Amino acid sequence: MQEEHSSSERIRVLVTHEVRVLRDGLASLLRRYLGFTVVDLLTEEIEYEDKQGGSTVDVVLAVSDVNNNTAADRIHKIKSAFPGAKVVMIGAYGTENEILEFIEAGASGYVLPDCRLENLVETIQDVYRGKATCSPDILPLLFERVAYLRTQLRIVQNNHLGSLTQRELEVLKLVADGMSNKEIAAYFHLELQTIKNHVHNILDKLRVNNRREAALCTQKNGY
Repeated sequence: MQEEHSSSERIRVLVTHEVRVLRDGLASLLRRYLGFTVVDLLTEEIEYEDKQGGSTVDVVLAVSDVNNNTAADRIHKIKSAFPGAKVVMIGAYGTENEILEFIEAGASGYVLPDCRLENLVETIQDVYRGKATCSPDILPLLFERVAYLRTQLRIVQNNHLGSLTQRELEVLKLVADGMSNKEIAAYFHLELQTIKNHVHNILDKLRVNNRREAALCTQKNGY
């Protein structure tokens, strides 16, 4: 069944695959859906550079092979050639790390090769609208990776907290309590510029961008 889209909402899709018959087949199937325009077909990664600055693309459909170790690199090249385009990956049944590598490289959508055409179409539509999506079987992997990264972040932040001097730790505690630089200077009977220097060093050592992030760092690490 075709879905209705107004002409102003047509999604411009670029299809890439190493095998021509599969590349042409995917393009033919997508053209059956109203609201889709297949703007180009590519094969080798080097063609991305040739197409840079050419056709405007909304979504790039890329296909991964189970033995393809360069799919993540391909995503980087696609996003470089078409900066505004989203990438939907049709991935093989690879390992957990291979699947996550595609997503971490910048893929906005990931579907498995046995998905229905309707699911692929919905995924393309979702990523076009700014919604990242993937096959349900992959969701547990993503949650596991988020939990792992959260743990690693806490370890790193603890190490960074350990690099602060005693005075910087004291200043950080007051920053977390919501005190201004002027109030902290009065509290310690120090010059305002001295406190500003402490705060600057704290943000630099913790590798955060502002006082709020520094305060969150202390809360997350139980300081």
